[in-house]
Amino acid sequence: MSKWSNDGTSFASCGEDGEVKMWSRSGMLRSVIAQDARPIYSLDWNADSTRIVYCTGEYCIIKSLKAQNAPMKWKAHEGVVLCVSWSNTSDLIVSGGEDCKYRVWDHFGRPVYSSNTHNYPITSVAWNPDGELFAVGSFNILRLCDKVGWSHSIDKSRTGSIYNISWSKDGTQLVAGCADGQVLHANAIERRVWWNNLEAIQTKRNLVDLIDRVTKLQLGYNQLVVATTKQCYIFSAKNWNTPVILELKEGNVSLILLCEKYFLLIDGSLIQILTYEGRVQSNIKIPGTVQDETITERTAAISNDVAVFRDRSNYKVLHLFETQSGKAAGDGKISHNIDIIEIAINQVGSINERIVAFVDVNRDCFISLINTFALQKIEKIGSMTNNIRFNNSTNMLAALQDRKLVVWTHPSIVYTDKDLLQKSVLEIDIPEIGKAPYLVGFVENSITIRRSDGCLLPSSIPPFPASVIKCIRNSKWDQTIRLCRLIKEDYLWALVAGLAATEKNFHIAELAYGELLETEKVLFLSEIRTENNTQIKNTLMTLFNGNNRDAQLSLAQNGYTFRAIMNYIALFQFDKALDLALKSKSHLDTVLGYRLRYLEQTGRKETDPKFLKHLSEVEIDWEHIKDKIRDDNEREKYVK
Repeated sequence: MSKWSNDGTSFASCGEDGEVKMWSRSGMLRSVIAQDARPIYSLDWNADSTRIVYCTGEYCIIKSLKAQNAPMKWKAHEGVVLCVSWSNTSDLIVSGGEDCKYRVWDHFGRPVYSSNTHNYPITSVAWNPDGELFAVGSFNILRLCDKVGWSHSIDKSRTGSIYNISWSKDGTQLVAGCADGQVLHANAIERRVWWNNLEAIQTKRNLVDLIDRVTKLQLGYNQLVVATTKQCYIFSAKNWNTPVILELKEGNVSLILLCEKYFLLIDGSLIQILTYEGRVQSNIKIPGTVQDETITERTAAISNDVAVFRDRSNYKVLHLFETQSGKAAGDGKISHNIDIIEIAINQVGSINERIVAFVDVNRDCFISLINTFALQKIEKIGSMTNNIRFNNSTNMLAALQDRKLVVWTHPSIVYTDKDLLQKSVLEIDIPEIGKAPYLVGFVENSITIRRSDGCLLPSSIPPFPASVIKCIRNSKWDQTIRLCRLIKEDYLWALVAGLAATEKNFHIAELAYGELLETEKVLFLSEIRTENNTQIKNTLMTLFNGNNRDAQLSLAQNGYTFRAIMNYIALFQFDKALDLALKSKSHLDTVLGYRLRYLEQTGRKETDPKFLKHLSEVEIDWEHIKDKIRDDNEREKYVK
């Protein structure tokens, strides 16, 4: 068997001699990658062509071609492994063997799914281009399966064993080579998409009055977008009879994503943002990427004002574009320290409220603001996250975490009060969720989960968070408080506290924090509320948000040196307080006095040479210190 690399620069071969070899495009032997005493029947490349998976005996082995790492080996089947396929998009591996089973693995060799025992060995497996489906071939059987393993359909024919399967580029057709010399040609149908109370089902190769073969369809926001090999049809739920028809330039649509005002269409190498009237709004050009890499629903997202894409060569980078112009949005990109595997973007609010949520290879979930003014604000909000999806009408974010459904009622609260974030989270235990589930939809208060056996599991969340968000959006704070007092749930009070602090409604924020028994924050908010100086009030709010560095810089730059020194002391950052006192040539005795008091109360002695030097030179007179503090407090009131 031989297989071309995904970048097209080489191909690898294997056989009964037990060797895996890599060749150039002209057929020159480059290297022997692996040698084994047993035959090697199948191999495949990963997405960036830096690793190869091959099978020998009962084992599957992943070999790195660049790093000098030991091969990763695991027992995949009870019999000889006959076939293996590695998805370029989902990064999952499917294998089949003489134990008459096919199994799905992640790229670390951890099991995702194991099928029931078939009557005959599994002789061929193949992923479709978008990684959502794979085909399995056996004796007189061709099976279509979901990415997590459960079976969509099975076709029985009298062709003998199916030895090889290949998909079309659009993922709607496949051909299979059979033992009796025949070639099977099949079309994937019965695809279903749904939105709210609407559902669309493709029952044939073409739909209704569409002449050409359907390649992609997507339903959402009361719009149905259907792509064929030549045209794109846009149906409205208000009128299904007269669609808007567009001519496709390349006729190879690989992805359709919808938002309220626009939809994203990838036609071959062309990435377009279109309106539902059929007008091209903008063209997107992703800089410095490998154009053959497939963009999927997990690596792209769109909202009314921003589209985001994962870089197709550097998985640590996300590119941001304005939907209206196609130009870079915000800072242009978001950079993470490790590879990103899934992204989502919220749909509600202005571009200043737009946030991107993403999951990295460690299954940690992060969010980042679009407009950060060159200072990226990436915050971690969760761990062991399998899947993420934003709500269509609010900024709630749903995720799956180890047999639990987790909903962040307003993830942006992390930028207001990190401690408040987890208190505003809804957690719903779903024991029957099974292994390897994934989110299908999050519309209004309903969340749809696809279980590993293919069953759809509807789940609902309480309507109260959405009601609270709606009331606050309409500035109906009294109704918000009455609702929270009626329901008496901490997650609602936490939601109100975070949103009120963000909107700088300090009275409501104090009330909500009081219900959460956060006494120190109530006192701090009270101080902010009673502060008359606008600059100091904004700085105190920045300090409340946990951004101590920006708050201190703002105070020092605007002439509030005394306030900055006292804040450092309050945070027990005596080194910084001393540096600022020396730089401003003021309040050195204040810093040293509070430092001594702190050491006395904790039962310790001064050992820092920097403080010892100044303690020997400065006299600590508390009456004088108190007079200076009183004078500076009065003077601050007149600083502009």
